[in-house]
Amino acid sequence: MVSMKSLFTVGGFTFLSRILGLLRDQMIAAFVGAGVVADAFVLAFRLPNMFRRIFAEGAFSTAFVPVYNRVRQEQGDPQALNFARQALGALLVVMVPLCALIIWGMPAVIALMAPGFSDDAVKVAMAVDFGRIMFGYLVAMAVLALFSGVLQSHDRFSAAAAAPTMLNVVIIAALVGVLPFTGLPGYLLSWSVAVAGILQVAVVVWGLRRQGLQVLSPRFGWSRDIAKLAVLMGPGIISAGVWQINTLAHSIIASAQDGALAYLYYADRLYQLPLGLIGVAFGVVLLPSLSRALRAGQEAEAAASLNRGIEFALLLTLPAAFALVAIPQALCVGLFEWGAFSRADSNATAWALLMLGLGVPPSVLTKVFMPCFFAREDTKTPMLHAVVAVVVSVTLGLSLFPFWGYIGLALAISASMWVMAALQAATLLARGYWRPDQRLFGRVLRCAAAALVMALVLLAAKLALTPWLLEGGRLQALGAMALLVLLGVMAYAAAALGLRATSFAELKAAFRR
Repeated sequence: MVSMKSLFTVGGFTFLSRILGLLRDQMIAAFVGAGVVADAFVLAFRLPNMFRRIFAEGAFSTAFVPVYNRVRQEQGDPQALNFARQALGALLVVMVPLCALIIWGMPAVIALMAPGFSDDAVKVAMAVDFGRIMFGYLVAMAVLALFSGVLQSHDRFSAAAAAPTMLNVVIIAALVGVLPFTGLPGYLLSWSVAVAGILQVAVVVWGLRRQGLQVLSPRFGWSRDIAKLAVLMGPGIISAGVWQINTLAHSIIASAQDGALAYLYYADRLYQLPLGLIGVAFGVVLLPSLSRALRAGQEAEAAASLNRGIEFALLLTLPAAFALVAIPQALCVGLFEWGAFSRADSNATAWALLMLGLGVPPSVLTKVFMPCFFAREDTKTPMLHAVVAVVVSVTLGLSLFPFWGYIGLALAISASMWVMAALQAATLLARGYWRPDQRLFGRVLRCAAAALVMALVLLAAKLALTPWLLEGGRLQALGAMALLVLLGVMAYAAAALGLRATSFAELKAAFRR
């Protein structure tokens, strides 16, 4: 069954990482600004992150965990750890030459990704230097994905969940403690990323050693399980690559409207908070749990885990979605309206946040549904769903942009997530992988009703707090936003318990499990 303690562990650390990431971005803006150095760093930093999402987090993690759990179930822990060492060897054989090739060809890569840089030789030179310093981060992230997969398969989530926070901690520390003495912020940031990659791996290595899991020495060779891993990774690479194409396409479209990229970026930072707290946590915790249950032939337990997972996910997701739709302006004013960020910017960002908020529930549901495919070593079906969703996203974005601008792009993203969640749910039902029970239907309706009550409370409170929120100073606006959030949490908790969407006893029992 789904462990609430594991979910809080992963979700809590992911939420902390997102908060620190928001602080990191604010500090980069404060120390570096938005000039030549910032442009060069952002572009160079995008490179290892793009490949990380395609190869490490996307394809490798979703393929490795099911195969590792199958080997562990059939042959025992020693053989599973041996497979992990073989996978580490294969990973290094692929990733090290790839990184070396891209580092060598960095001038051509920068020219391809940013043709607009060609008129500024200084910017091009900095982007190439920054990219070469940071690209080794990809190797660290690939190793991190493997080690994290081993820990998660043994129901050890703390180290893997805590590791990503190191990137933000190192960058913030470098900006505050080192930059005043060294200058050269672009180079300092780039070296901070490289150092953070090493520290992230060190955190999970510490976690592996604590559990006595010996996977640090790579083994080089080919086996049936490595071949299966490679086959499963193929669709994952395509699927993750498709989403990166989607991101690139939306950026190209949005660049035609002044301020659109910034509005979508800031709205996305808030949109990602519930996804990080809830969606990522469920995906990480459910995959090894479902893999073990299915390998043991426990189909009923796997189905029950999915139903309870959906239940918990929507219990936490629906209030977040309703809040983003009900008070987007209050959130933007309280969090972002500082310095150069004006009231007009807050209002514009709020519209994007409202549209993205509509897509929070399906976005989280996709994170719950996908492990059902990955646990069965099926990476092809989610890939096909992703392709359809991206086609919908780009097509709808192109259609709406002439009329609604960036707001249409945000709506297109939400619509594509509803399409993807619907495709996944329909496929799971058709294949008999998911059997919704009566309890699930009842709980979802009660959660929705409790979230609606919370939204009404938030709207009434927003009207009462308007003088502070929209007419007072910055600290008053921040205080009003914090008060709204607190009232929302209290209103939802009272409504959820009163409508029996959950109970103290159930939450306590789930956390204990």
